[in-house]
Amino acid sequence: MIADVWDEINALVILSVEPVASASLFESAKMFWLQELPLDTYRPLASTFFIVFAKLTNGSFIFLRYLNAAFILGAAALFSSVLNQQGEDDGGSNGGSKDNRKARALAFYTIFLFSSSALITAGWFANIFDASCLFFIALAAKSYNSKNYVAYGISMVLAIYCKEAYVLAIPFFFLSISQAKNTNIKEIAMVSLAIIAFSAIYWIARQSVSPLGSDADIYGFSASNFLSPNLSFLSGFRFQFGKFTASSPPLWIGMIGLIASIAGLKSKARKITMVVIYLMSAIIYWGMFGFQGENIVTSQNFVARLYLIPFVLCLFLICKEGNKPTIFIVALLSTWGMAATYKDHETFQNSYLEIYNLASETEEQVIVHYPEKPLIDSNRKLLIGEYPNAPIRINPRTGEIEHL
Repeated sequence: MIADVWDEINALVILSVEPVASASLFESAKMFWLQELPLDTYRPLASTFFIVFAKLTNGSFIFLRYLNAAFILGAAALFSSVLNQQGEDDGGSNGGSKDNRKARALAFYTIFLFSSSALITAGWFANIFDASCLFFIALAAKSYNSKNYVAYGISMVLAIYCKEAYVLAIPFFFLSISQAKNTNIKEIAMVSLAIIAFSAIYWIARQSVSPLGSDADIYGFSASNFLSPNLSFLSGFRFQFGKFTASSPPLWIGMIGLIASIAGLKSKARKITMVVIYLMSAIIYWGMFGFQGENIVTSQNFVARLYLIPFVLCLFLICKEGNKPTIFIVALLSTWGMAATYKDHETFQNSYLEIYNLASETEEQVIVHYPEKPLIDSNRKLLIGEYPNAPIRINPRTGEIEHL
């Protein structure tokens, strides 16, 4: 809770300029739903959460981060509740003991909250898309487990309009449906058709804004930019960070941890489900990962947000059926990643806070050389971008503000 950074700054700038500045809550929300703002993606429900609470709190980045934290805590509680109800599925038995169910639910809750993905999502309000999408997926899981299929369908539809990463929950729920007993097939079929229909509407709207994988999308699909990013993605999955290089030990540790987490599952169906989630993640996040190395002030410092949904879904499978050594390995690597992410994000925010303080001390515009994330902030009289002759620059490796 130190300073608003990167996309948080841009989001707050949107609040202060027209047409959003003078628009009502309803008018502001309508702009996101009807694609009336020049944004590079279409996630209308999560964007509505942002604009409504941002206007109500006069752009308080701290409150908006707490909103993300509330979604995270809600998702953790819902998934833990499902785990506690289901118990350990042991080859057709009635589940584990009551103490075992509680232990596994607690393990899930603790590992999830003490993870890089939870930390960076709650600590950067621009992750409202991931946080809200995960919450509705968790609500869908709880509803499905309670056999409230209508609520399950509504929750999934809400997740659809938060972020396209909702598709990662499809194999997760397919597994649940295929293994469920006493399921109302007719009702499930009707709800599934409704989800497919709303999903189609979403993707048609999204394609008109930023066709998936095109140059207009957040990251375009490029064959030359597939192998290296996905090597980073897979090897960093258990840490939920990219703070290593292609030749450093964490890469091999991460890959071993990933393989061990799959091998630690008892049933073939859950192993296949986990692999499918990995593969789908590699496709929808094509090109968005990379090797962070030792840099701190870089987009790779935020990659934990992309791990959030696949990490939680796979963690649920591990805590439901994985053996104790597997759960321990996942907890150890995830906590290691969280500690590194915490340290780097703290430095990241302090770097920007120093720049904001410099801007507040002068009436002149402050120009900073940092090409990776350009910014025009008229409120702070701040200009950041590719300005080689600027008197101030950010050192991406250390986060230090250098004066020339």
